[in-house]
Amino acid sequence: MPGSPPAGPVRRLEAADLDEVVAFDAPIFGAGRAAVIRSSCERYPGRAFVVEDATGRVSGYLIAGRTAIGPWSAASERAAETLLQAALALAYDDGPRLVLPASNGAGRALLERYGFVQTETLTHMRRGGPADPRDCAHIYAQASLMLG
Repeated sequence: MPGSPPAGPVRRLEAADLDEVVAFDAPIFGAGRAAVIRSSCERYPGRAFVVEDATGRVSGYLIAGRTAIGPWSAASERAAETLLQAALALAYDDGPRLVLPASNGAGRALLERYGFVQTETLTHMRRGGPADPRDCAHIYAQASLMLG
């Protein structure tokens, strides 16, 4: 995914950022999920972050719950790491844990550098139909197995 490295530090995601974050997320996730992103921000106030590229456009976002991180998408590994550092500064009730697409090897390496360990695997299967529309290389955590 094209994009410049983040221009500055991560900041809290604000309501005014939501439309741009939803637009950034759609081609990565492969579908629009405005309701998931908006409700996650509402459910966890002060626990959502965004980072921008040198032009001021969103290059990643992350929402952290009380026990889990996700959704979390980033245009670059640098943006992903910047967001992870912000999320790890928060308090968690247990964890944090997350669901990382297995095909995101860079994400796995990043998480291992920060002390995360794999605890489970889940095989996804499909029969026929179009190819997976997601850009898993830029998905660092799903909101859940059900919501993606």
